[in-house]
Amino acid sequence: MRSNYKRLGDFIEEINIRNRDLEVDLLLGVSIRKVLMPSIANTIGSDMSKYKIISKNQFAYGPITSRNGDKISIALLQGYEKALLSQAYKVFQIIDSTQLLPEYLMMWFRRPEFDRYARYMSHGSTREAFDWQELCEVELPVPSLEKQQEIVADYNTVQDRIRINEQLNTALEETAQALYKHWFVDFEFPTSAAQAAQIGNLSLERQPYKTSGGAMVFNEELDLEIPLGGWEVRSLEDLTINITDGKHGNCINQAESGFYFVSVKDINNGWIYYDEARQITEDDFQETHRRTSLETDDILITNSGTIGKMVLVRDLFETKRTTFQKSVAIIKPNQEKANSIFLFSQLKNDIKRIREMAGGSTQSNLLLGDLRELQVMICEKELMQSYVKIVLPLFDKITNSHLQIKELNKLSEFLLSKMATVVDGGKVKATSSMITKQEHDYQNTQDLKQYALDNMKYSARRYDVVCLVFTGFGLYANYELYKSVNELNLGTGLLFASTLLLLVIAFMSLYVLRVESSVQAEWYKAYTNIQEKFTDNIEKKLKRAEDIEKDQGLKRGIIYVGLILCVMFTLVGGFVVLVLGG
Repeated sequence: MRSNYKRLGDFIEEINIRNRDLEVDLLLGVSIRKVLMPSIANTIGSDMSKYKIISKNQFAYGPITSRNGDKISIALLQGYEKALLSQAYKVFQIIDSTQLLPEYLMMWFRRPEFDRYARYMSHGSTREAFDWQELCEVELPVPSLEKQQEIVADYNTVQDRIRINEQLNTALEETAQALYKHWFVDFEFPTSAAQAAQIGNLSLERQPYKTSGGAMVFNEELDLEIPLGGWEVRSLEDLTINITDGKHGNCINQAESGFYFVSVKDINNGWIYYDEARQITEDDFQETHRRTSLETDDILITNSGTIGKMVLVRDLFETKRTTFQKSVAIIKPNQEKANSIFLFSQLKNDIKRIREMAGGSTQSNLLLGDLRELQVMICEKELMQSYVKIVLPLFDKITNSHLQIKELNKLSEFLLSKMATVVDGGKVKATSSMITKQEHDYQNTQDLKQYALDNMKYSARRYDVVCLVFTGFGLYANYELYKSVNELNLGTGLLFASTLLLLVIAFMSLYVLRVESSVQAEWYKAYTNIQEKFTDNIEKKLKRAEDIEKDQGLKRGIIYVGLILCVMFTLVGGFVVLVLGG
């Protein structure tokens, strides 16, 4: 055992208290995210007196590891004083919290190294288990209580920032939905000048429509009144380019491939979480991507299991490298008919109706046919654009907040990884200045990514193609002029020089055009390095991409000068040939 490491079994003890008096009725379960959350298990007819009681600052873990993927289900109860757990869980507590803090121990359990160790030490022929004895043999550094408190405080500082961002996202989403409801459910959108004139009172312009006496008409499809004029009910299929789902089969996993195979579990809080998403081979990705072809402003909705988790796809690096399992449906709005943000807000507002459409004997399923036939209400385009203009900054803030959460999670992982080397007097500090630096680095990274992305998207191929076309016309013109030649003279010499120069330019343009693919590849490599935080290679990749770009620019300059000379030679030579030949 390492000198500063100690055996966990010396600090913990198992607890087995049953709910015999039925004093507790809150049933929790341990998620693979290592948190205790309300259970969705059907307990009708169950004898709740046999369930275990867990109290605040006690731990629960599921010994069976074979069904949890790479994670060990273990969590610390902090949000409740007491709760119930299934008999399958083991409950334990720290014997003396002045020697080992529960929060410090929970940090150790969150480390991916602990998960790997527990999976490695699991055993069993049919179901692998990480039993109590193995848990007791876990070794961990146990510094002084003051040091533990410092480490926990630093970690909680980062977690608090994450929590604030999550709360901000929730508030922004609720604000956008509240405006949607006010305008398109309560029909209190700003009255237009034409509508005010129709009502007969021009002073009502920009006042709430329905309250101002705006005309309404009953709609049978929706079974409610909607504003008169410019409003209609259409099927979702009519407003989209395509509605489909992911692959109805499996794919071959390939770690670190950068091609993602997203499922229901990876979609939460209006965002795709790529940290634990499956990565698959490029061949499998391309096969499914041809059908799903995820793009910015597409809408995702989970259609199996947990119905109705939604994402408005944003312009991220991973977007073009993401495809789905069949449990995720993709909606591609027709922007000419319905803006993505408007349609996303409407579907979120109708989520209860969408969930009621789902059926299935053992598992809820939302059929694509039912989704396509979903009736949605569309307003006049000007009003839709007004709504989007107001809420678009909110969606942008949500995106930036999610990206910051991603970076803060990386900082959390850094703090957890450093626990293995912590001794008294050592430092693993996430002070406010460290977080500020992290946010500064994040912004610098975003700027570099945008720089690389702009260059990656830009291509001068069109200029090279124009040069080739121009060269072709020049050669054809010279050929036609040669047919008029009766004798060799200055004109034929100029035409001959022009032809040779055009041939050189043609080959040079073809070469530059071919190299342009390498330019894009270099910018892509630079972008990937920035995205994946390979800091050692970022400057090298950017420098190489910039050097090739400059070299391309020099070659194009030579080509353009050559074309100008060719034009001059052809014009002068043609004039001489035609005059002397005439």
